Amino acid sequence: MGLPHEESSHMAKPQTRSDDLTLIRAERLSAGYGSNLAIRDIDLEIRRGEVVALFGPNGAGKTTTLLTLGGELRAATGRVVWNNSGKWEPLHRRARQGFAFVPEDGAVFGGLTAHQNLMVARRAERDSAMHVFPELRDLLHRRGGLLSGGEQRMLAVGRAIGGPTRLLVADELSLGLAPRTVGVILKAIRAAAERGLGALIVEQHVHRALGFVDRVYVMQRGRITLDMTAAEARKNIDEIQAQYLTAEAPAGITANGNNVEPTEGGGA
Repeated sequence: MGLPHEESSHMAKPQTRSDDLTLIRAERLSAGYGSNLAIRDIDLEIRRGEVVALFGPNGAGKTTTLLTLGGELRAATGRVVWNNSGKWEPLHRRARQGFAFVPEDGAVFGGLTAHQNLMVARRAERDSAMHVFPELRDLLHRRGGLLSGGEQRMLAVGRAIGGPTRLLVADELSLGLAPRTVGVILKAIRAAAERGLGALIVEQHVHRALGFVDRVYVMQRGRITLDMTAAEARKNIDEIQAQYLTAEAPAGITANGNNVEPTEGGGA
């Protein structure tokens, strides 16, 4: 099949499109915690109307990548270009410009009802969220902390894509969820992409995700090792999983900034 060796950063370049479709771009991006780099020389981009998956074993640097794209972490070197600007901005400012970040824990306020969680958005966005996930209508008066993991995820994603969001970035989208719920959420994101949303999702269920995404990045030890279309990934999935998605110990530091014995390439 001829997958690339690790020093080759791309398997196949996706078709080039006009730059006005690009929502966010990382250019030779390195970042981490203190003096420890967790990601190194990352190049990626997300365009309008596409869903992109970021795969990798635990400790590969996926969460650090998302946090740096969102402005929660500053780049050590390289840059993130968002909204046609390479200037760093914190996440709350990017959120006002259409950047929606759904972290691993879903960002649901446990002490508030589902309705109050949706009140963070404007009314049209709340209505849209319930249109995307009709299941939420029967849960509006239940506190967020009492919702199941899948219900919390639908609430967070529905709130994120129910409004004028341009880019959705979601970490560990299906962690701990039933397969049916994962399918519902992925279908909703795919439908939003058909309306122009761009999405970058970290996903552990590789086979399922490949049915909904357009392109794939694979990370290992803090670096992008594969960049390909979803069709190419489906054809080569067994070898990709064997070579690139096996468990690895975190190298350098973990995503919460704790030190571990460093090795070349970082990882978080």
